[in-house]
Amino acid sequence: EHTQPFPPPRWRRAMPDRSRSPRGHGSAELILGGPIATELCAQVLQGSRELQDRHNVIPGFAVIEVGDHQYGALLEPMSDVASGPVPLGQKNVPHQNYAELKARMAERCGMRSQVLRFSQNVSQEQLMHTISQLVKDATVHGILLEMPLPPHLDERHLLASIPPWKDAEGFNAHNLGLLHCRWEPKTRPAVASGILELLFRSNVPMVGKHAVVLGRSRTVGWHIAALLMDQDCTVTVCHSQTPDIPAVVAQADILVACVGRPQFVRGSWLKPGCVVVDAGMNVVSDGKSAASVVGDVCFEEACKVASKITPVPGGVGHSSFAILLRNVLNLARQSLRLTKIGVGPAGPERFRCADTFSYPDIALQVPSVMLPRKGADLTKWSVVACDQYTSQPEYWKSVQDIVGTSPSTLNLIFPEVYLSDDKTNGQIIQGIRDRMYEYDRDGILQAQAPGFVLIDRKTPSVESRKGLIVAIDLEQYDFARDSQSLIRPTEKTIEDRLPPRIAIREKSSLELPHILMLIDDPDRTVIEPLFAMRDTLEVLYDCELMKDSGHLKGYHVGSRDAVEGVVAALRKLADPGRFRERTGAKQSAQPILYAAGDGNHSLATAKRCWEALKRAGAHNTHPARHALVELVNVYDEGMNFEPIHRLVFNVDGEAAVEDLVGFCGEQGWGPARVEWARVEAKG
Repeated sequence: EHTQPFPPPRWRRAMPDRSRSPRGHGSAELILGGPIATELCAQVLQGSRELQDRHNVIPGFAVIEVGDHQYGALLEPMSDVASGPVPLGQKNVPHQNYAELKARMAERCGMRSQVLRFSQNVSQEQLMHTISQLVKDATVHGILLEMPLPPHLDERHLLASIPPWKDAEGFNAHNLGLLHCRWEPKTRPAVASGILELLFRSNVPMVGKHAVVLGRSRTVGWHIAALLMDQDCTVTVCHSQTPDIPAVVAQADILVACVGRPQFVRGSWLKPGCVVVDAGMNVVSDGKSAASVVGDVCFEEACKVASKITPVPGGVGHSSFAILLRNVLNLARQSLRLTKIGVGPAGPERFRCADTFSYPDIALQVPSVMLPRKGADLTKWSVVACDQYTSQPEYWKSVQDIVGTSPSTLNLIFPEVYLSDDKTNGQIIQGIRDRMYEYDRDGILQAQAPGFVLIDRKTPSVESRKGLIVAIDLEQYDFARDSQSLIRPTEKTIEDRLPPRIAIREKSSLELPHILMLIDDPDRTVIEPLFAMRDTLEVLYDCELMKDSGHLKGYHVGSRDAVEGVVAALRKLADPGRFRERTGAKQSAQPILYAAGDGNHSLATAKRCWEALKRAGAHNTHPARHALVELVNVYDEGMNFEPIHRLVFNVDGEAAVEDLVGFCGEQGWGPARVEWARVEAKG
C-alpha cells in the first residue's frame, strides 16, 4: 500500500532536459506546475475523504464532451499529473483526451466522476436536457462542458444552464460577475486561478508590481487580469489592437502570456528579472520530426532574462487541472453549507480554514475583517475612539495635523467633541459616508481571509494587553435591565444616547467598532493559548500608535484547529453548570458569556440598527446581524480595574452597605464583600 497519495510526477519523460535542475538553460528559476499540482491534489484528496467521513458525501464530477477531442501531443505531458498509486491488479488506462484525464484525476482525488459523450451532431435540446438532469442530481456537485463546441451549438446558452452552485469551471455569468465586482463567487475560473496559485506558491511579490497580460480571451486573459488587480498589481492587458506590444512587455514585472501564438514573445522584449507565466499550449512541427508542444514565449531566450518562468509543458496546465478539482470539492462543501478550502476573499490561502464560520450556540461568528491596503501608514490610520477627549478640541486638531491627507479612520468617525446642531451633525455624517464610499471604491480597504484577529496592545501603562477580534450575534444580546441573554451590558443603557449614534451607523457601509467584551476565563483557555502560539500566526499589522499612545500588533487566526480551539473553550465557559460553579450564581440564573466592558452604547446602537433592518425585511444572514467586538479576559494581566467614586449624601452608611450586600446576594452575585471607611469632612 502506498504511503503517499500522489508521488512526484515523472518529469524526465515529459521534460527531459529541464528536470535536471530547478533552473532553465539560462538563469531563470523554473516554476514547475507539477509539484504544485501534486500538493493541491493531495489536499483535495484529504478534503474529499473528510467530507465522506464526516458527512457521508462523496464529491461528484460530471464532464460533458461533444465530438472527439483528441489533443495528441498536447495531452501527453498532462498525464503525469493524474498519476497516483495504482492498486494491485489495476491496469493503467491510457487517457484518450482531456475529458478522460480530468475524470481520472477526480477519481484519484476521492471523487465520483462520469464522462458523458455526444456525437458532433447532438442537438442543443439534447444537451440542455442532459445538463438539466445533472443539475437535479444531488450526487453531482460540479459540471464541466468541454470546449470547443461545434458551431451549431449556442455556447453561451449552454454555459448559462449550468447554475453557479454546480459550475466547476467558474464560467457561469453569475460567478464571473461576482469575480469582476470583487465579490466572492462560488468558483473562480480554473486556468486563471491556476496561474495565481503558481505565483502565490512560488512567493512571487505582487503588490505594486506592473503585470502585463498578453491576450484578452474569455477563458484566461480577462480573468487573470482581474485576479492580479485584486492582488494590488497594476495591470495592462495587450491584445491584437495594442500598438508596439514589445514596448509594453518591456515594462512588465510579471508577464502572463495567453495569446495562442507559438513563441510569440522574444527574450529581447523582457525586462531583466521579470517573472514569466506562459499559459500557451501550441503544437508545432517542421514536417520532419515528431510534433512538439511550445508556449507563447520563446523559452530558451526568456530563461536568459527572466528571474522565474513556467515551462511549457509542465507549468500552467498542471495547476489548472488541480484547481478544477478543488472547485468541485468546494462546490460539494458549499452544498453542505461548509466553507471553501484553499481560497477565500483575499485569494489563495495557505491555511486550512474552519468548516463553518457561524456558531449560533455561543453567539459567535468568524469575521472577514477589512484592513488598509499594504503600504498605508498605519500610525496615521489608527486614531483614538470618538468618545475620548470630548472637551479637548485641541487634541483632535493635533490629530488632524498628523494625519493630513493620508487615509485614516479620523475621516470615518464622528469625534463627540464636534457634536453640534442637527444640521451641522448631518453634514458631518454625510461626509463620513462619502469618505467610506471613496475608501471602498479606491480599494483603500481590503478584505482579509476569514478569521479572528489576535491583538497584542502595548500602552504607556501596561506592557501587554491581549484581545481577540470576533463577531457576536446581536440576536443574543439584550440590554434590558433584567436581561438573561448570553450577551449583556455591564451598565444601564441610556436610550437618549442612542439616536446620534444610530444616525451615523444606520446607513454607513463600514463598521468601525470600539467595543470591548469581557469574558470570565480564570483558567485562560480562550485567548492565552493563541498568544502562546503567536509566532506561528500570520502578522496582519504591526505599528506604533500616534502621540506616544502605544504599540499595536495583530495576528490572523483562521486555521481550523485554532478556530475550533476558541469555540470549544467558549462553549465550556457558556456551560450552565460550569457558569454557576464558577460564579456562585443561583440555579435559575442563565449564563452570561460576553459582558460589554466598554462601548455598551455602541453595541446597543448596533442592536437597534439590526432590529430596524429586520422590520424592513432583512434576511437573517444580513451582515448587520453581527457586530465586530474585541474579547478581553478579565484575568488578563494588562487589565487594570479602577473604582468609579460616587458621593452619596444624607444616608445611613451602615444601612446602605447592608442593603447592598443583601441585594447582591438576592441577585446571585455573592458572596459579596464591601469594604468602606468613614472620612470626616473638613471645613
